[in-house]
Amino acid sequence: MRRLRRLAKKEDNDPNKPKRPQTAYFLWFMERWAQIIEENPGFSVVEISKKAGKLWAGMSAEDKEVVTNMVFYVRVYTVFSFFNSN
Repeated sequence: MRRLRRLAKKEDNDPNKPKRPQTAYFLWFMERWAQIIEENPGFSVVEISKKAGKLWAGMSAEDKEVVTNMVFYVRVYTVFSFFNSN
C-alpha cells in the first residue's frame, strides 16, 4: 500500500504542471510582509507568520472582500496574458 502511494506521488510530480493560483491571504501576506518586519524588527519568520495570521483574522469581511477581488483580477490577468503571449 505504501509503495502504491509513493508511485502515485511520483507521477504527480510533473515539472510542466501549472502552479496552483495564490490565495487571497497569501497575496495580502506578501504585501504586508515588509511592514510587519518594520514594525517588529526582532521577530522570527514564525512570529511574523503568527502576527500576520492574527491580523488577517481580525480584518473585517469588507476588507477581505477587497483582497479577494484583487486576487480575482490577478487570476484573470494571468490567464489573459497566457493566451495572448503568442
